[in-house]
Order: sequence, then structure tokens, then C-alpha cells
Amino acid sequence: MPELERRLQEHLEKNIDVYKQKATDAVEQAVKLRDELFPGIPLVLGEGASYCADHRLRWEERSDAYWEVVEHAARACREHVLWGAVARTNGGPEDPVWREYPERLRRVNAVFLGKKP
Repeated sequence: MPELERRLQEHLEKNIDVYKQKATDAVEQAVKLRDELFPGIPLVLGEGASYCADHRLRWEERSDAYWEVVEHAARACREHVLWGAVARTNGGPEDPVWREYPERLRRVNAVFLGKKP
């Protein structure tokens, strides 16, 4: 697992701008579809910036680059006036991040709410 985590981390770091652009594109596409099909209704993004892998792969949670992408996605949601968004796709109460990195989740929430840049 350590080798896989290292490779995944390296890939994210090399391609961080691509990940950020894909997050922006996803929000823009959701807004476009909403505007075409249901103009004016509130929009909440129910998928996170990434899919949380098996609980034994924990590199994302430790990665500053990962949280940079998550914050970018939260900022895109705020800028496009979404009513809400989830930070992580499998980020329910069983997600260890709530216990291990609550400050990261609080920061993402503050970015979404416009309290942090």
C-alpha cells in the first residue's frame, strides 16, 4: 500500500491543475444543466471533489495537494452560488476524517461560506 499511496500522491501533485479544472468544469456543467432544465432552483452538489478510496488508503487525508483541490472545488461551488456541497463523496459520519482532520473540514466549510479565501 505505501508504494501505491506514493504513486497516487505523485500523480495528484503533477496534475493538480487538471484536477482543479475538472472540479470547476463539473460545477459549471451542473449549473448549465440546472439553468437549461430547471432555471432558478437551488443547486446542491452531492458528489465530492474526489472519491474516497478504501479506508486503508489514507494518502489523500494527509496530502496538502488533496485539500487544495477540495478547497478549490468548494470555492467554485461558492462562486457559482450553490446552496451546498459535500467535500468528500464518502464523507459520511463513518469517514475517519471527521476525527483525524476536523480542522481541514472546517476550513473547507469556511471556504464554501466565504469566510476564507
